[in-house]
Amino acid sequence: MKNYDTIIVGCGISGLLAGLALAKEGKRVLMLEKEDEVGGVCRSYDISGFTVDTGPHLITGLEDGPIQELMDRYFDVVPTFVENGEYFVRFDNSIYSFPWTVPEWLAFHPFSFDDRLNIVRTLLDLLADYASNKSLDKKTVSDYVVKYDFSRRALRFIDCICLFLTGVGMGETPVLRIISSGRSKKKPKAEKIKDFLVEGGKTHYYPRGGIQSIVNALMQSLPKNAELHTGEKVTKITVSGGCVSGVVTDKAEYRAKAVVYAGPNTRLPSVVELPEEYAQKFKDLKRARTLTLWLGLDKRYFEEVGSEIWTETSRPCWVIPTSNFNSALAPKGEQLAGFGFLLAEGERVTGDSIEEYIKVVEEELPGIRKHVKMMHYQVMMPEQAANAKNNFFSGVKLPVTGLYAVGTDVDRRSMGITRAAYSVISLINALEQDGFVVRE
Repeated sequence: MKNYDTIIVGCGISGLLAGLALAKEGKRVLMLEKEDEVGGVCRSYDISGFTVDTGPHLITGLEDGPIQELMDRYFDVVPTFVENGEYFVRFDNSIYSFPWTVPEWLAFHPFSFDDRLNIVRTLLDLLADYASNKSLDKKTVSDYVVKYDFSRRALRFIDCICLFLTGVGMGETPVLRIISSGRSKKKPKAEKIKDFLVEGGKTHYYPRGGIQSIVNALMQSLPKNAELHTGEKVTKITVSGGCVSGVVTDKAEYRAKAVVYAGPNTRLPSVVELPEEYAQKFKDLKRARTLTLWLGLDKRYFEEVGSEIWTETSRPCWVIPTSNFNSALAPKGEQLAGFGFLLAEGERVTGDSIEEYIKVVEEELPGIRKHVKMMHYQVMMPEQAANAKNNFFSGVKLPVTGLYAVGTDVDRRSMGITRAAYSVISLINALEQDGFVVRE
């Protein structure tokens, strides 16, 4: 039976980041992945000459956020990123820059003057409570919006933005998610308020070779003391005397001083015995499922470098024309765009039902169907927990000595890969506090 310092269970992006970090901190690490591929929803692959990602991705907070911190500390090879450009909103066959600041909201002409004024009032109410240190933990976006008489268009817009930010509508979106949206956690409160009023959102980035380039750079940075097994499923995390002792897989048994679980927390009670009351918290965890429709086009429908948010269509949609960031992602003279939709709870997607989503695209871009050279769709769960008001986020330390967790159901800050990276930063800090990692 082999012995390791740490075993990583699951090699999605959070597990890979955790494995790299701990190996670079001098630990002998075993990384176990049940699938034949690593990276989870952080992968890219070829479809008829177009390079599609596993869902639409943009990287937030790259300048001073957790991904940059991890790359600075642990990556030997660093991917190249390009700026996303702007976020645009499409209304009435025209596109408008997303309004980040109070002056921009006041000049956002797709909304009536009353709606613009009400949005500014809502933001000022929120900022006043934030500045006065009122407890906002249980407050939702809806708690502030209901104070004013918004039009149906404005309410739909606000609800759709919440859906894309958190996976749930404004009635369940924590208002603190809006405060932190696109801003650095390191900034003091006064500067965050200034950002809301006059500075605007942070720049977002896209990895030049597709999202896979992050995983490729990470894999090239793994030192020799990191051992990776794919196609090996963990069936049990073993515990002895209240402390983690290792794992059992469908192929072998391994011992370790610490285990980092990087799978969905909803599955955690099936592989390790937890206090019943604690395990129950995972039972009703809300998760958001998405459909991404990738279209390879022989005509350029998107001229701007950036992404678009559609809130007026029959289904809200987030559009990222990835080949605008890197033309090599599509054949010469053609364009690749991903159309992201949030699926309703329990909604099944079949080849037949995809037609409904193509029609949503045609609502905004009539005639696009005849220019489609490639069509591909994906159904996945980009985050293991929606950032809903009452959702339980476990934190990195679990109630078994030596058992830790990372992932998008561990830390609720930001979203996607950035949220996963936050959890890994928290893991290293916790291991340092526990004396498992000693840094000079």
